Amino acid sequence: MTTENNTLAGILPGHEIDTPEQSLADLRTPYNKTYFEPIGITRVWEKYDGILSWGEGQTLAILDDGCDLNVPEWQTVHPWGPKVRAAWNAFEQNNDPTPVPPGYHGTSVGYPSSICYRGLCGVAYRNQTVHVRACSIVHLPQISGEDVTLALALNWVADHAEEYNITAVNLSSLDDQHHTEPYPTVLDAPLHRLREQNIWVSAPCGNHQYTDGISWPACQECCFAIGSVENEKVFNDRFHNTDLLVHAKFTSSSNAYVVGCYMIWREAVLKTQFPWQNYGATMPDAAMAMFQLTGRDYFDEVITRYVRRKYNMVIGQVTAEAVKITLGQVYPGGEELHMDVKGRDAKTGSPRSIPMSSLEIYEILHRHAAAIADEVTDVLSRTSPELVGDIAATGITLTGGCAQIAGMKELIMEKTHIPCVVADDPASCAAYGCGKSLAWINHMQEGPINIARKRLMRT
Repeated sequence: MTTENNTLAGILPGHEIDTPEQSLADLRTPYNKTYFEPIGITRVWEKYDGILSWGEGQTLAILDDGCDLNVPEWQTVHPWGPKVRAAWNAFEQNNDPTPVPPGYHGTSVGYPSSICYRGLCGVAYRNQTVHVRACSIVHLPQISGEDVTLALALNWVADHAEEYNITAVNLSSLDDQHHTEPYPTVLDAPLHRLREQNIWVSAPCGNHQYTDGISWPACQECCFAIGSVENEKVFNDRFHNTDLLVHAKFTSSSNAYVVGCYMIWREAVLKTQFPWQNYGATMPDAAMAMFQLTGRDYFDEVITRYVRRKYNMVIGQVTAEAVKITLGQVYPGGEELHMDVKGRDAKTGSPRSIPMSSLEIYEILHRHAAAIADEVTDVLSRTSPELVGDIAATGITLTGGCAQIAGMKELIMEKTHIPCVVADDPASCAAYGCGKSLAWINHMQEGPINIARKRLMRT
């Protein structure tokens, strides 16, 4: 049901914004400059203005505890169309998403991703939105019952995705518990359906400082779990099933920022015909893989926070990486090493140096390394038997900066029972390989290759 439909009369009156399209960039104020800058949103706006349209033509579905469409932020009509294209209520099966107490959250949760009002702009500020009242209150009192309306809402989005060109879903509800594994409910089928439709769905991890699990439905398969980081510190709910950390004070804001980023990423990929299939089976999978590649090294962050907390000393990323490479150990029994770590006293600002040992670094890194090894094992458990056979025969090659940490190879070998080697120049070899592959791009075969079968056919 579009906003032009008479059934929305009185719910969404609409007001024109008399802003010339070409001057919008001059008036553009980030919704939250404090977080937009570290995420890189303002830099991308400036660099690609006139090339990307910041979500124009795409629609974001916002599933929460209802939305008051009478607020001026959602009544706006722009040269590229109305900000709100449609609305639905999963409880009453009608097009009125007005929140019912105790619901309160859904009116504003879409601002960080989508607002375009009097110069104040969200991440993908030229997108359009669909608002669905999908739960009674954003902080779910229980999963039972609420999962039914959420599933109805997700299926409604899937049914109307082509009509409204819905490319992303902000599933902002959370149960405030700490789940370490998916919790099977009726929500899973529509989540899988949307992933197959190349529609991004993500949810916040929660804001209770849990370190042993995250909220439902963020913990579900086909729903990305978004956590938060602020001032170089990972906080709020997190566990190894967190997919991405985004700068924000609350994980609901982190989630809102990342859905906008996905819409920008999607437009850039389609315009440039970038081969996203090299990164994932679906567009959301590929986007998440690329988002994770652009993040900072988590081990570096762990070392930085540890030094600040224990020694009250501030060190930079370069120093943290040097500590990681020189002293880093994640498997017991290695040689004990020592180094002097230089930084700045957090209280006085004066230069300072402290001695650190590899045993000390082992104590703070080994749990995180074990989580990585568990993820490798999990991927292997979901891989086809033929491919696992190839991997077992040829071994695993470790790349990336973390591959240089002493004991990482041994830890993964212990967990997987598969031989591992560290690549030459592990921090850069993937980039070199991509560059060399360009010389053979016309000879490359599309799709997966069964290495074992090709080897057998040669003999």
